[in-house]
Amino acid sequence: KGKVDDRFFILDKGKNQRFRTYVYAPKGGVYRIESDGVLPQWIHVNGLEVKETVHLKKGWHALEVQYDRSEQLDYKPRTGLYNDTRLRGMVLFFPEKTPLPEKPSPYADEVSSRWVTGKHLLFDPYGGTRNRWNFRFDAVPGLEEMTLVLQGELTDLWIDGEKVARSQILRTPGKRGMNRYRVTLRKKKERTATVAFTVRAEKGYQGTAVVREPVTLKTSTGLMKSGDWSQEGALRYYSGGIRYRQSYELNNTAGAKQIMLKLGEVVATCEVTVNGQSAGVLISPPYELDITGLVKDGKNDIEVLVYSTLSNHYQTIPTPYRGEPRAGLIGPV
Repeated sequence: KGKVDDRFFILDKGKNQRFRTYVYAPKGGVYRIESDGVLPQWIHVNGLEVKETVHLKKGWHALEVQYDRSEQLDYKPRTGLYNDTRLRGMVLFFPEKTPLPEKPSPYADEVSSRWVTGKHLLFDPYGGTRNRWNFRFDAVPGLEEMTLVLQGELTDLWIDGEKVARSQILRTPGKRGMNRYRVTLRKKKERTATVAFTVRAEKGYQGTAVVREPVTLKTSTGLMKSGDWSQEGALRYYSGGIRYRQSYELNNTAGAKQIMLKLGEVVATCEVTVNGQSAGVLISPPYELDITGLVKDGKNDIEVLVYSTLSNHYQTIPTPYRGEPRAGLIGPV
């Protein structure tokens, strides 16, 4: 947090760099041009050079920004090190009397630049010609409900190829075209389901910028194989605990000198319960326990509660601490 740069033009290609897009004016008037960091060599709106202010009619306007003599750098982020020294710049248009937004606190809930709450004019490289966007993702086992916060209208939604009825979707309108959609499934999805949806976006929003907040998934018990849960749909981004349950039939347990449970690889820590009794907590290899006194002839219920690291959570945000997201009961058991 506190590391998201407000200057969104990265100047590391060498020689001159030119950025092209379109800017949308919701109404005609005078707009103030704000720049920060490396100042541009020139700014063109509709082919004409502009300086501190510009008068725009309502609608889309072609924008070009050029920076000269940028330094060519081959930047590669390294885990645990935040040292991005590349030169940067920014250009934004504000209504003439609108103040700049304050930079968010490093302790704020949002991980974003200061412009996320600003009243600046919005850019669109397509000039408003593409406003329908399609998305698809794999959810989680046991899906019951989900919430989407979108900058636009949710026009269609499918789960495992089946269209979701409008009666299952509750819309709560927000500010500036933002909408919150709560989707309730008629029947729980035991296994990981594929979700697809289409959004008619508000002006100035493209691609994943249409999805304004992380998708929230409500789940209960579900079915999946033991193994790396970062390979199981949206669980890749889940840091926390998952309880694995399995029943085994055993015979002649009374005559056994020792019965060992060997879990193989676990990422990262776990607690084992056998027939409702705790067998122990394991925090490092070897992930093995003596369960001789806890098992019986016939059916035996074994639960393994595994907690992952924070690496899975870090996959969703810009950070040098992302690391490897492997998690769960990897095995072999």
